[in-house]
Order: sequence, then C-alpha cells, then structure tokens
Amino acid sequence: RSLAEVVVTKEVENTAQNAHPRDGWKSYNDYLDKNAQSPDGKAGKEKISFIVAQDGTLSQFKVVKSLSNDADKKAISLISTGPAWVGNYDGKPKEVTVTVKFR
Repeated sequence: RSLAEVVVTKEVENTAQNAHPRDGWKSYNDYLDKNAQSPDGKAGKEKISFIVAQDGTLSQFKVVKSLSNDADKKAISLISTGPAWVGNYDGKPKEVTVTVKFR
C-alpha cells in the first residue's frame, strides 16, 4: 500500500512539472468540447502543436493533422485565446500537442 501511495504522488508531481493548462486538463478539455463547433460543417479531429514558454505564453502554432483550412484557423484560435497555461517546471519552452474534436 505504501508503494502505491508513492507512485500516485510521483504521478501528480510529474503532471505538475510539465507545461499544462493552469486550471487542469479536465477543465481545458471541457472548454474545447464546449467551443469546438465546426466552422465549415466538417466533423473530425484537428491536432495542433505549439510552444508553451516559461511564462505560459503560447507561440509557434503548427497544424499536425488538418481537417480543413477553416478548422485549422478555428482550432488555433480556440487554443490561443482559451484558458491560460503554466510553463514547464525547468523553465525551458515545451512543445505541446492538443487535439480539438470538431462536431
């Protein structure tokens, strides 16, 4: 039982040390689910990668998997104007990939 508790604590530590949405992944995914209305009627997944700086600013957006040009723009807009991010624990910029599922 002690070992299981140590493992859980370690997982929490690792999650807290990597770049992540400030309010947590569940809240962030809820935001995306609520706001990912397809701009052109095409449903599916977009994958967007970007850099999270130490201060939480986002930059260098790249489309990893595209649904359409309109969906690319909408996905990047959702991420760039969405909830705040926290930078990586080591102070270095971190590349993150987020999937936006349009409906």
